[in-house]
Amino acid sequence: MRSGFFGDETEEFVDHEQMSGRDDVLAFAASVSWIAMRDDREEVLAELSRMLPPGEYRFPMRANVAWAIRN
Repeated sequence: MRSGFFGDETEEFVDHEQMSGRDDVLAFAASVSWIAMRDDREEVLAELSRMLPPGEYRFPMRANVAWAIRN
């Protein structure tokens, strides 16, 4: 149901990327809930640390944006 306060909704998307170093990737992994709540969290993070080579990592992302102009 439309209120009449706004015009038509417009939707677009913006592709972008995030660059992260190895330490940032490991910190992000430590904050992810399914890892953070594990009893063996430290072991999982240590294994990931052993597997993840040094360097920069590129994460492609897409932001979905919706807006409307106020009448």
